[in-house]
Amino acid sequence: MVGGIAVGGLTGLMLPVILFGMVRGNEHTPRVGPGAAARKVLAVLVFDVWLLVVALLP
Repeated sequence: MVGGIAVGGLTGLMLPVILFGMVRGNEHTPRVGPGAAARKVLAVLVFDVWLLVVALLP
């Protein structure tokens, strides 16, 4: 149950942050490109799957 809550919290927090980074940037933190954003989203989803598998193991 804790793993399921963590998956929802992690995904719900990281996806908007990644998408926000694609449209917002300044001279200190440049915008995130579409390729880098896709890799970050994929990394979050892979970690979510791993966390779900670990949560379901007895």
